[in-house]
Amino acid sequence: MTKTPLQEPPNLPLSSLRILIVEDDPLMRLGLKQFLETDDRFAIVGEVADGYSAIEAAGNLTPDLVIMDIGLPQLDGIEATRQIKKIPQCANFGAYFPRGRNGNDRRFIFRC
Repeated sequence: MTKTPLQEPPNLPLSSLRILIVEDDPLMRLGLKQFLETDDRFAIVGEVADGYSAIEAAGNLTPDLVIMDIGLPQLDGIEATRQIKKIPQCANFGAYFPRGRNGNDRRFIFRC
């Protein structure tokens, strides 16, 4: 699995919601990013493909919201979220878990 290097996010307007996308499917990740970028209230500050990278990216980028796949390789999205909650600078972030595989269209969102 290739890791996308973390990059400094662009200068963002103060009103932008800073979002980290965590999704192992590259096509889904790209689609989410392109969809969210159509609205200037959202700023994608990073995108990664596994739970361990999500923890590192969240600590470095301090997003307001993490869109997290639950079924990630190496470390699942639930455990990655638990670990992110322990990072002091990430004490006040939200997580959204989209689910739509195998006919299951439940969605989970909570404030961490």
